[in-house]
Amino acid sequence: MFRSRKSKEKRRLVKYLAELESLKKNGSLITLMNPSYWEDKKWLFDLIEWLIGYYEDRTASNPKEYLESMIKFNLNSYDDYVNEMERFNITPMSEVDKLKMLIHEINFLYNWVYYKRINGI
Repeated sequence: MFRSRKSKEKRRLVKYLAELESLKKNGSLITLMNPSYWEDKKWLFDLIEWLIGYYEDRTASNPKEYLESMIKFNLNSYDDYVNEMERFNITPMSEVDKLKMLIHEINFLYNWVYYKRINGI
């Protein structure tokens, strides 16, 4: 029974990811109103792909542990992030943008872990 529930959850994520990719390819009203919309949602694609990887046993931790690590995010790690990005000549995100992205990721993952609910794009 556990295996079938796990595969059902994986199918929901795969279907949702396919819908997002379809919207991204075919364009939509969202894209017309804000051309950078999908670039701002890259975190969502990455998070869903990570969750699918968990259901395929390709991750080192589970979603609950990942959620806990995101909640324990330390602002000192932002400096490490900036230093790492600058080392490779990549412009880092602003601290506010980084925190906004983190809040969205935590919200999405929290709803998935505790309610198995996908909370929209």
